[in-house]
Amino acid sequence: MRNLLIVLGLIIGMSSYASDLLYIGDSHSHIREENPVSAKRRFGNVFYEGMKSRGYEVSYYAACGSDPSDWINGSVTECGYTEVAGGKFLSVAKSPFPSVVNLYSSQSKIVINLGDNMFHWKTVAGKRVAEFNRYSFTTSTNSFLRLLKGISPRNCTWIGPTYHIEGEIYFKANAVVDEFYENLKTHLAGRCSVIDSRPLVVPSVPNDGLHHVNGDSQAWAIGVLKQL
Repeated sequence: MRNLLIVLGLIIGMSSYASDLLYIGDSHSHIREENPVSAKRRFGNVFYEGMKSRGYEVSYYAACGSDPSDWINGSVTECGYTEVAGGKFLSVAKSPFPSVVNLYSSQSKIVINLGDNMFHWKTVAGKRVAEFNRYSFTTSTNSFLRLLKGISPRNCTWIGPTYHIEGEIYFKANAVVDEFYENLKTHLAGRCSVIDSRPLVVPSVPNDGLHHVNGDSQAWAIGVLKQL
């Protein structure tokens, strides 16, 4: 009987342990509408609902333009913010957003979807062109590693960026994305598992060259959910 109670206690403990999930992301994760029609669903809608259906209590945060340094102390975005936590849904254009330190619990799983704002974006003939930025990983302030401080490697997943088609505003070459992944995996050094998004989305239309149209955004989330 005592052994049975121990086993039941372990099962209950594991269930509780697996129930909390913290998600942080950038503009790709911004949820514009809480319950849009199917055609308007994007990455965030699909991901959030998918993890909720698995029994997770999801705390979801996305801030347009954000990179690891912004999530260390918290920051402000002026191009789109989403917060879905504690039964509250918030989607606004401008908002401060919190630090990971104030969001993360040692018993939580954390999913980080950051990457495109870690490139260096230069202007060439009026277009924003991505260049690999090694300082995203090796800056003297170590913001990349500071973001992961105190996070258990077994509880962390990092979703990397996708490929895209050159658009009217942005151009992100595949080779630049490839270089990013090489460095991401090297500098993570096992601190987080990596979901490689490159094979998960085959962009159907250029859009702006960085942000996916709704159908491609949905496909990205479906691919990620299959790997989690």
